[in-house]
Amino acid sequence: MRDSEARGEVPLDWFPSEPAALAAAASLEAAGIECTVHREDPAGLANFTGLSSARVFVARQDVSAARALIDAVRQDERGDHDRKVPSWPDVAPDVIARGLSELRKRRRTSWILFFGFPVYAFVAFALLRHVVPEDTLLLTVFLPFCIAWVAVGWRAGAAKCPRCGDTYSIKRGFHHSWTQRCLHCGLPLRADASSPK
Repeated sequence: MRDSEARGEVPLDWFPSEPAALAAAASLEAAGIECTVHREDPAGLANFTGLSSARVFVARQDVSAARALIDAVRQDERGDHDRKVPSWPDVAPDVIARGLSELRKRRRTSWILFFGFPVYAFVAFALLRHVVPEDTLLLTVFLPFCIAWVAVGWRAGAAKCPRCGDTYSIKRGFHHSWTQRCLHCGLPLRADASSPK
């Protein structure tokens, strides 16, 4: 039994990332509702992926007020993405700039690898056709490229938003590699370009 359950708290909601749960808890505490955040990693993947979910607990008598507040915050998040959602913790502009720069670099690497494939294939075939038997030449050229492209693409897709801490381009299992805004908090990909230096 968790300490929060022993104190009479009940689970309010589950959040896909710990930063999102902490932001919700800050909104609840600002409204005068005491709560507790518990990090969850039921599959044991947090060390491998860097992702961990969290659950927010509140006192039984505060559940309806807390749920209404969380629902209002989520509705704000789905609304106008150009204004900063007040539920997200304030993050220093230089941290956001570094995070967005890293995100763009990962995407750029993925696209360079993808569009560089014809050059790679031509050079690999030219160099290896006299060294590798014909029946394995295709596998010898394509397999390393496919492994590299999957690894680089996964790394780009799993990049986290520097503001909310969730994956920037993956939400509820849907991957949108072209997105120009965080699918969770709406942070624009070029937000650091418009901010004063």
